This record gives sequence, structure tokens and C-alpha cells, in this order.
Amino acid sequence: MTLGGKTAMVPGAAGAIGAAVAELFLAEGAQVCLADIDGPGAEDRPRRLDPEGTRTLAVKIDVTDEGSVDAGVKDVVRRFRSVNVLVNSAGILKHLPIEDMSLEDFERVLRVNLVETFITCRAVVREMVKQGGGKIVNVASIGGRTGRLRTWRTRPSSWRPACRTG
Repeated sequence: MTLGGKTAMVPGAAGAIGAAVAELFLAEGAQVCLADIDGPGAEDRPRRLDPEGTRTLAVKIDVTDEGSVDAGVKDVVRRFRSVNVLVNSAGILKHLPIEDMSLEDFERVLRVNLVETFITCRAVVREMVKQGGGKIVNVASIGGRTGRLRTWRTRPSSWRPACRTG
């Protein structure tokens, strides 16, 4: 895989999967936006991966907020002139028996794990259409296909929809 000259945006970059994706993309020559609601977590990794700061950008975004995501995408385009790859790796999980899970907890997990995919894809696709295309990877969990006795674990949100841009 060679990503020289490409720009990737990775929501959830402060987490293990997002950080690994960002590190791999940097190793393959991409410019990478590490985006996360955990501002310090997103800012720490670029300093370690790209000490000169020429190929990374840390952006604090809330993936459940359209305005926050739109602003983050604009920051990426302003800095790197394009966004060629989106890797949706943001996600949360509540391991609770269904009788102990509140509706608020359930709705928060759905917003972060499912609605986030729509919000980030839409924001990035708008830029990808202008530039003639791009690639989107939505990280999902096998948890969407398995079950556990008395545990809801918000499994339906573990499956992410496919999104194609060209």
C-alpha cells in the first residue's frame, strides 16, 4: 500500500484502532488528521508519530455533532487541500445487562457508533465529490453478529452501513 500524496481523516484516533490506522497510514506516506473528542489524546499521537508536524493534524471533534465534524473536515482541507480517505474508527460500548441500561446510555451508544457514520461520511463525501472521489472505511465489530445472554451491549450499532463515493 502506498499513500504518498493522500490525506486520511481518522475519527477515533485517540483509541487503539484509530491510532494504529493513523500510524500505518503515516508509515505508508499519507498525511493524517487524527480526530477525536479526547483532544489531548488526539494531540499526543501526532507529536510522537510526526515530531516535525508536517504530515499530521490533530482535531478535536465530537462525532455526534454535525457542526463539529463539518468544522473538522474544513480544517483538514484547509491544511492539506483534500481528504482522500476516511476511516471511521470512533466507537463506544456499554457492557450492561439490558435491565440495567438506561435509554440515555443506549441512545448515546447509537449516536456514537451508528449516527456518527452518517455524519462523518456525509461531511467527507461533500469534499470527495468536489475532488473526484475518495475511499471510506467504516470499522465495525463482530459484536453486531453475536449475542450474549441478558446483555444487550447495543449490538445493532456495532454494524456500520457501507458508504461508496466512487
